[in-house]
Amino acid sequence: MASSGERIENPATGTVIRFAKTARDTNGELLQMDYVLKPFARKSSRDVHVHPNQEERITMFGGTLTYILDGTDHEATADQVVSLPSPHVHALRNEHGEELHMLVEFRTALDMETFLETVAGLAREGRVNAEGNPTLLQLGVIAAAFKKEVYSANIPLNIQRVIVPMLAAMGKARGYQARYARFSGAG
Repeated sequence: MASSGERIENPATGTVIRFAKTARDTNGELLQMDYVLKPFARKSSRDVHVHPNQEERITMFGGTLTYILDGTDHEATADQVVSLPSPHVHALRNEHGEELHMLVEFRTALDMETFLETVAGLAREGRVNAEGNPTLLQLGVIAAAFKKEVYSANIPLNIQRVIVPMLAAMGKARGYQARYARFSGAG
């Protein structure tokens, strides 16, 4: 379980996160993190996703955030606030040569901390592809476990509802987990 002040890095996506307020700190109401996106990180628009039960709010400190919201590109700079209400399709990118620094908040926190710790941990161990995605079976286990927090907008949801449980079952049979103690503690 994440704790305030904990720092995680995802080398595949170019993100560095420091948890400012965790679910434990806020009784599950808020996850607040200092979030740094390295230059030219997440350049692909293929990481469009939805948070079906959470509002994401971003307060910009420095750099220029390029984000997609419902298929339209936008930009935000220092002192601007971006609200990404649930369940809107969105993606975040840094298309510029300077580091992007922002405060990211999720209301409610749900288990977003563990999702972020798991994906970053797999990336640090080199268990993701060049785009930051784990193997298909690992992804199925993660997608099934964190469906309240996030799902991909690249595949229609009704198809995901059929395929993800099958992939998760196969992945679990092969030993994949949605949470690893080495990334998130014993839980």
